[in-house]
Formats: sequence, structure tokens, C-alpha cells
Amino acid sequence: MKDDIKRGYSWALIDGKQIVGTAVLQLRPEKNYAKIMDGQWIKPDEPYAIIHRLTIDQMAEPHHLGKLFLSNLVTVGSSSCGTGRSHEGGLLLI
Repeated sequence: MKDDIKRGYSWALIDGKQIVGTAVLQLRPEKNYAKIMDGQWIKPDEPYAIIHRLTIDQMAEPHHLGKLFLSNLVTVGSSSCGTGRSHEGGLLLI
């Protein structure tokens, strides 16, 4: 987590004055995704965003803040890289 913060990848969801969620949004290529087993990137020459380690405080869940947080991460990632897609290749509709 410290490395994510240092690299500027760590995002926080704040409700009032309390952190109720965290996630990693990486807008740079990831060496671990350079080669994909049993598949390929749909558009291999285009940039992509990666969302990792999304966590939401269970007390925030009744307010659907997790959905809001994920939606905002996808928006930031999509505006930087293009269309949002799931790990299975489907469009993300949030």
C-alpha cells in the first residue's frame, strides 16, 4: 500500500471526514499484463487503466458508496484510456 501511495495510484473515498474506501487506480502499463495467457488485449496498442484492491467499509455499504466509488474510478480510467472493460472483455456499465 505504501508503494501505491508513493506512485500516486492510491485513491480514497471519504464520507464526511472519514475514509470509507480505498482502491488502486493505475493509469500506466503493468509489466504483469504484458503477456496474457490464453487471450489477448482487444486493442493492444491503446492505453489501459487497472483497478486493484477496492475496499469499502461495511458501514458504508447500505449507502451504495462502493458503487459510487467504482463508478468514479471507471470514469477517471476511461477518460484517460478510453472505454472501460471488465477482465472478461465486456463493457463496464455502471
